[in-house]
Amino acid sequence: MVEEIFLFDSTFRGGGYYNTLDNLTLCIKDSNLTILTVDDFTQDYFWTSVIEPEHFGNWTIDWTDNTSGKIRYLYQGIFTDPFLLHHWMYYMLQSWMWQFGGYQKHPLSAEQIKNAPFNLKYLLIQKL
Repeated sequence: MVEEIFLFDSTFRGGGYYNTLDNLTLCIKDSNLTILTVDDFTQDYFWTSVIEPEHFGNWTIDWTDNTSGKIRYLYQGIFTDPFLLHHWMYYMLQSWMWQFGGYQKHPLSAEQIKNAPFNLKYLLIQKL
């Protein structure tokens, strides 16, 4: 059930549909293109949140900085942001780090990358 909650929240917070590599590959081939390389940068994507404390993946609130602005955003958001609850869930539950198995201060294993629900792939494609 926890997995479903995180996936639901990631869908609303992240903006929607995330394509699978298999489906993307099929679309590329159907478009008369060929894939030259597929590089996986999931490890780099994860590691950015570990080494950079300001990165969105390891998010915290500094209430001492612009406290009144944060409180104003809270009240304004209740009336203007239909996804406010999803934003809060995403940050408070550290949903971004969940996709990698949670926060850790060591590199991801090959198994963690393989099992992550989202990966960062770079595809180099060429027109046939």
